[in-house]
Amino acid sequence: MSSIATAGWSPQRPRLNTITAANYAEAVHEFVRHPTGVGLAHEALSKFLRRTQPSYITNKNTSKGPFLKLYVFNKESEADIVAAHGLSLTPAPPRNAAHGRDKRRKRRWVLDTPRMFFDCAAFETHQLPTKAESPAQIVLVSGYPSPEWLSVVGAKYKIDPELPARFLHFQVPEKFTESFALPSLPSSSWNILELPTVTIGKTGALKELSSGNIIAMRTEAKGLLRLHHNILTNQIHAPKLCSSVIRNITVLDQSYFAIEQRIWVCLQPKQGIDPWVLIIWTDTGDNGNETSMQPIWDVLPREIQTQGPFLIPATRYRPNTGLYAHKYPSFDSPPIGPRLLRGFETGILLHTSFGRTLRSDLMSKDALYCLTEVMGLAASSENQFLNLIERKLMEYTDDEHDGDAHMLPNLTYLRNVLYRHRSQILRVTDWLKTHRTPQWPTTNDKNAVRSRDNIRQEYDHLLERAHALIAQCQEAIAVLMNTIAIQESRKGIEQSERTKKLAFMALIFAPLSFTTSFFSMNVVELENLRIWQFAVTTVSLLAAALLFYKADLQQISLFLSNRRARF
Repeated sequence: MSSIATAGWSPQRPRLNTITAANYAEAVHEFVRHPTGVGLAHEALSKFLRRTQPSYITNKNTSKGPFLKLYVFNKESEADIVAAHGLSLTPAPPRNAAHGRDKRRKRRWVLDTPRMFFDCAAFETHQLPTKAESPAQIVLVSGYPSPEWLSVVGAKYKIDPELPARFLHFQVPEKFTESFALPSLPSSSWNILELPTVTIGKTGALKELSSGNIIAMRTEAKGLLRLHHNILTNQIHAPKLCSSVIRNITVLDQSYFAIEQRIWVCLQPKQGIDPWVLIIWTDTGDNGNETSMQPIWDVLPREIQTQGPFLIPATRYRPNTGLYAHKYPSFDSPPIGPRLLRGFETGILLHTSFGRTLRSDLMSKDALYCLTEVMGLAASSENQFLNLIERKLMEYTDDEHDGDAHMLPNLTYLRNVLYRHRSQILRVTDWLKTHRTPQWPTTNDKNAVRSRDNIRQEYDHLLERAHALIAQCQEAIAVLMNTIAIQESRKGIEQSERTKKLAFMALIFAPLSFTTSFFSMNVVELENLRIWQFAVTTVSLLAAALLFYKADLQQISLFLSNRRARF
């Protein structure tokens, strides 16, 4: 367990006037060592940035996919205006002096083809555009980073260390001091947004597994996820660059599972001549190659791995596009060779089609409008997962499983999963309500306003659905618990009936056993007794026992009647 390190810290230490890749890690480390403990939540980030192992330089940690994609805006050319509006390159002669101005519109900003960076050294030497050259920059980052990449990107854009600190926040409390600062208050993180995404997985399983086997699969998946997080925080054997990060896994049954990841958004406001920068960091990495798929495969239980699993990524359908497949982008060069998993993660779609359905001129002015596709994709994946939960909840509560006590662990598991997802959705809705709009570049264009309103409505809808599913799950658990209690009471009543019959049999044989034992004693006084004396004694004792039994039987019958009336 680490503690607040104060040795060597001095308040008179000179400030760093310029943040460079070389001193970015030192600046974070100084913040962590502050004696007030204000930077304790960044401890994991500080240790990550100060790694000195050469594992990130070797070929073992290279990736086929780019770690960073840089989007900038350029002024559209005259040829683009002509192609878009059918105008002539040569302006028409004016009719008169009063109407001699050119009717053609002003050139707009166009989102350029992204520049891909595979090496942090190349990105460090890359000259970023000024505000006059591009009003904004959008940086799309993929998967697990390296200390070198974080230092270079963080220094180049002066990224708030809170963003990589949240990315590296895993549930490994034994390695770092838990400050319980996350999740933070919405007002203190207006520039950072955490979007949960879900990728549903399906297996080819047709056999029915018992409830005990499914519980064992969930326990195994939980252990594998903990191992995955330990590897991510390992100081020596770190995962590959651009590999995917798994935040959680949900095993519903032998046929369906879900992988939970994140999309992190951070806005760096414009300063002076610098354009504003929007950082979009996905847990998905490497564009669906084996480097990306390996972590998913590692957290799957063995039973699922042997059943041919494949992934069902979420898609955001656009109205009236069902007959136009070209409106949906595809991979330019799909991975070749054997794959561990079929399909792709949800976040892959952002790396292949970001900005395709948005207007570039609005993107250059409105940072929230730039997130339309990002937030829409995250909302669609969450809605798809809630649909799956609703289907499973209907299966667990149908007539076939009515009163089945084995469904109780499944319902409890679904309730806990819904609790987690409701909290995640609630954090997004709170951010949408409380983020500081003046700090975010926005416009009053009707398309941008409509886009923001649609996103708010979609997350409000998801929150209402999560509330409804939790209430439905709670009701199903309560009904099942009552049904189980009624069944147990009926079993108790039946057992009482059987006990009553046994008591009646014992009542009959007890006098007979007594008289036979008594008259069979070899004593002088009983040698001259006759058989009729034995019969009279036996009948008398049996009659007396029946009289007592009848009196007690009336009380027992009254008690059982009251029990039946109660249930």
